[in-house]
Amino acid sequence: MKPTTHLLTILLLLALLAACVPVEITNPASEGAAAGATSMPAESMAETRTITHAMGESEIPTDPQRVVVLDAMDNVLALGIQPLGAANWMGTVTGEQAAFPFYLDEADLEGIEWLGNSRTPSIEGIVALDPDLILGRMNRHEEIYDELSAIAPTVLVNQRDVGGWRGQFEAYADALNRTAEAEALLAAYDARTAEIAERLSALDPVPEVSLMRFDSDRVVVYQRQIFAGSVLHDAGVNRPELQDKDQRTAEISLEQFEMIDADIMLTTAANPEESMLTELQANPLWSQLRAVQNEQVYAVPFDIYIGGWTITGANLILDDIERLVLGE
Repeated sequence: MKPTTHLLTILLLLALLAACVPVEITNPASEGAAAGATSMPAESMAETRTITHAMGESEIPTDPQRVVVLDAMDNVLALGIQPLGAANWMGTVTGEQAAFPFYLDEADLEGIEWLGNSRTPSIEGIVALDPDLILGRMNRHEEIYDELSAIAPTVLVNQRDVGGWRGQFEAYADALNRTAEAEALLAAYDARTAEIAERLSALDPVPEVSLMRFDSDRVVVYQRQIFAGSVLHDAGVNRPELQDKDQRTAEISLEQFEMIDADIMLTTAANPEESMLTELQANPLWSQLRAVQNEQVYAVPFDIYIGGWTITGANLILDDIERLVLGE
């Protein structure tokens, strides 16, 4: 065979072999995407931001979609978000047992998983919901913070550090990326309290309103730092001297009974069946109180006045002021 013919034969064989070997065409863009999909779960690719709260800093979703709330659940609903699950530390009118707040519409609660008492929420239930954000309160959930954080980013609020119920509402709104909505709701609340205060000041005389709790063994008056007391103060409600203090509560004895006297008395009890109120009503001192003589004694829900601490609860108390104090 001639050298030239031999060379042509070799080249022809090489060409045939090349045609039989599959050629992989690599797309750099798709290769990078595949590598990214392997190294980073889809959910972690969502935008996040760092938020500071009572327990430190947490990296949370910019726009949370799967929220679990373990305290003040109606704040979340007020911001237009339906949580996947919620716990509550009371819920009945008297606060005797944990349940969804009785004053919320059933339609608003549809689809929300009940997670039990806020003090001991169901960890298993929270895990099953696979949340992307958990909201709670430091004095109730500090001890389980590590467990909660292992499930999802968790934000705890220290209500006293952030300025009471308003601060908790604002902190929730910040975590949920709903600050504008919260500001609008608080502005409406402020406008309403200012308008109520103006109407109250025009009364002659301006009625004095007492707020107290009757337990089985004590009488407690509520002052300005407690939730209901702060709302009464915001609305310009005139309070007895002992109650018009920048404190939380004060206990009184029967010898100090005149300190609860007022034109209007708002009473509440954690458990009416164990309350001393029935016994006190048989005491001659009771019949000497102005509010009793004027038939201006009203029982108000424990779950709103003591356990509400939400924008919803605050507006419900304003409803009562308009109805019971202004007579509307």
